Amino acid sequence: MNIIETDSQALHLQEWLNSRVDEEIFHLNVRSLSGTLPYEYLLYSPKISRRNDGRLRDRDLKKYQHIELGGWWCSGVDPLNNYALMMWGCFKPDHPRRDAFGGRSHRQKIHKFIKYEHPYREETRAFFLLVPNRIWVKVSNRSGIPITEEDLQHPGGFWHWVWRHNVPVTIVEGVKKAGALLTVGYAAIAIPGVNAGYRTPTDEYGTAIGKPNLIPDLKHFATQGRQVNICFDQDNKPETVQRVRTAISRMGRLLVNEGCSLRVIDLPFGAEKGVDDFIVAHGQPAFDALYNTAVALELWEIKLFTLLTYPPAIALNQRFLGQLLVPEGEKLIILKAPKGTGKTEWLATEVAKAHDQERRVLIITHRIQLGEALCNRFGVNYVTEVRTNETGTLLGYGVCVDSLHQESQARFNPNDWANDVIIIDECDQVFWHLLNSGTEVQKRRAKYRFGLDRFGQGTLLGIYRWLVLSITAYLLAYWTYLSSCLPDSLDWGQAAFLALSTFLPHLVLSLLLLDIERLRPLAMPSYKRIFSWVL
Repeated sequence: MNIIETDSQALHLQEWLNSRVDEEIFHLNVRSLSGTLPYEYLLYSPKISRRNDGRLRDRDLKKYQHIELGGWWCSGVDPLNNYALMMWGCFKPDHPRRDAFGGRSHRQKIHKFIKYEHPYREETRAFFLLVPNRIWVKVSNRSGIPITEEDLQHPGGFWHWVWRHNVPVTIVEGVKKAGALLTVGYAAIAIPGVNAGYRTPTDEYGTAIGKPNLIPDLKHFATQGRQVNICFDQDNKPETVQRVRTAISRMGRLLVNEGCSLRVIDLPFGAEKGVDDFIVAHGQPAFDALYNTAVALELWEIKLFTLLTYPPAIALNQRFLGQLLVPEGEKLIILKAPKGTGKTEWLATEVAKAHDQERRVLIITHRIQLGEALCNRFGVNYVTEVRTNETGTLLGYGVCVDSLHQESQARFNPNDWANDVIIIDECDQVFWHLLNSGTEVQKRRAKYRFGLDRFGQGTLLGIYRWLVLSITAYLLAYWTYLSSCLPDSLDWGQAAFLALSTFLPHLVLSLLLLDIERLRPLAMPSYKRIFSWVL
């Protein structure tokens, strides 16, 4: 009914030590509980419905009966209550229960285990773990911020020093990860989930009635000029990756609005999901390198536009591609490899396989010369050779992306290529050319056909169309402002740019790259002067 026997305590300690958490941090913040004691830590909220005699209702007792089998409890100090011990925390049961609602979908047949329990009907908070003085000194040495005698005497101790001196902090998902970072000298604050750092006001039906705002614990540390780092877990599931990225952007903007300098630490894809696993597998110096190369929130968001949505299914560590085996039935294959690794040779074998199966091959490039060279390599006619060569389009043909329309000499119709093979060589260049080139292809873009000079002038219907577009743009910008974390004072330029980034991120990236190209000539003389001065 009280504290678990020594062997369970040893198991809980070993779990934390396996995450490279200092043993003294464990003893300062973690307790092993069993019997009815966990109820006192998890079901204390006055919002819980009780019987007339004050006892818990049977449904809640049944729901939480698994906690009697034991587990560990962790909490830290409360910065909003003079740094006293925080009542809120988390309990990890030794025998977790399954989610009664099947996770994010009620239709899931296999319900997930709930690894961590938090106080029932209480708002989630953040973890501020107690640390021994030697860890405090380690954080001080790393940050370069000294500890004064006044700091040592203050009842708030370490976390008051962090708050008072704007010590850089790192926000992580999960309390053990905070313990691992504190152990190696980083002031780390833990939240119980990626979306737990902010809240959106809702009505009794769960409908949002206000803008998101930081939880009070984080807002307390969101002081002007503080460097805040976000280091969440990495995951291979696309939907989880997108959810985590959205949470980073939302919480990051809220912190930036408070005056913080926000950086994002991206853990590399691999077997190690969290930062504690990463430190265990690769050591502290590897994390130091990630920390030192973390990028600002704005650059991180721009970088996302250049990343693949899905992680690679096949990764090779060899000089040449060789006989790369593509899983049967895959419809979309993206091949990325350095120059000189045999991409063209591999494509030639795939073209031969397609011809053996009596399937045609369409080769799309952004330059005519490149297309002609590839067609010659693959034994396929280029579009200009179709009418003079006896094979015609029997094996397919190569074409520049400018000619992918029915008015070109290719008389291109996408419906003619069902179940055939399409190769887009140097696809990033092809898409860039398609979106930005000043050649004939620009007349085929939607923005050319629906520009103001094409339908917004000359006719009454055209004016109506333009008004509809203008109102739509206004509504999108205003809707984005209401659903975002922008300051209360509405800046239409900022709201419009955020809407553009949300709905057309590739266009934002294109504009950025165009600006870089435009400013490149201005930068070259400065580089030359600096280089001459160094010499």
